[in-house]
Amino acid sequence: RKEKIDQINRAANIWEKNILYMNAISNARGAKYFVFLQPTWGLDMTRKDIFNLSTKKEKEASIRLIRSNYIERINLLYKIMREKCQKINYCIDLSQNDQLTRNYNFYSDPRHLNAIGNKKLSKEILKSFLLVTN
Repeated sequence: RKEKIDQINRAANIWEKNILYMNAISNARGAKYFVFLQPTWGLDMTRKDIFNLSTKKEKEASIRLIRSNYIERINLLYKIMREKCQKINYCIDLSQNDQLTRNYNFYSDPRHLNAIGNKKLSKEILKSFLLVTN
């Protein structure tokens, strides 16, 4: 258990360093940098939420999430990344958008958005970007 938590912390720290580096590179080149913490299916869901899913497609996907403790691991990773994102003024958190994290019709699998999901995400990115830059 502790080893898994250490791996998740390490992953969050790598993510943070990468965006700090990308911002520094962008600034050095005279560009303004933004990063979007993107959603993934199952964020902020509990095992109880997963057991209460109604569609066949969701239930099939959820079996993998439960067997691998994915739900617990992804929620811990995002908890850490959200805290880091909150402290970075060019980080925009879209990971708490329930439309994007709880609608399996937007996903080709629990991790990856499909074409419909990518279209929805791109609209949310543009909306958030315009709010921050205007």
